[in-house]
Amino acid sequence: MQADLCAAGATLYHLLTRKYPYGEIEPFQHPKFGEPVRPPAPAPTCRPGWETSS
Repeated sequence: MQADLCAAGATLYHLLTRKYPYGEIEPFQHPKFGEPVRPPAPAPTCRPGWETSS
């Protein structure tokens, strides 16, 4: 019960102040995502068996 109350208080604090009550998050916890890289097309000779069977 005490842990739930503490979590609710921390969440409310963050919602109101946009800061964490226990300090800021470490830099590695703020991922920076770039544009996704499109995978290359498969080689024409590399086809799975289900595509070539009839």
